[in-house]
Amino acid sequence: MELNYTLMGLQIRRHRKEQRLTQEALGAKCNHSASYISNLENAHSKPSLAAMVQIANALHVGLDALLRDSLETVPPMVNGEFQELLAGCKPWQLRTVEDTMRTLIHSLLDRSPKSEED
Repeated sequence: MELNYTLMGLQIRRHRKEQRLTQEALGAKCNHSASYISNLENAHSKPSLAAMVQIANALHVGLDALLRDSLETVPPMVNGEFQELLAGCKPWQLRTVEDTMRTLIHSLLDRSPKSEED
């Protein structure tokens, strides 16, 4: 599978905006120009591995968070991002999330095409 640079750029943008960083601020944190960050976010440039590590470190995320759309095996969210989302929930909210997830998973399993691989 080839890297999907468009989706990777969207992940960089999403994490940058979640942290309320401008392209200039992210660029400064990882020693790149704002135009380079813009080019990555818009899939006009292909970053080196070193640049991806710099960006991931500047955003305080793992490389998998930026590359997840190109990975065939995605690390469980429970160990990272999803756990962070749940940390701020009240007990009744956690029960609602659990019920919703259970319903969603059962629905997805029921609808899975028989020919589709895992």
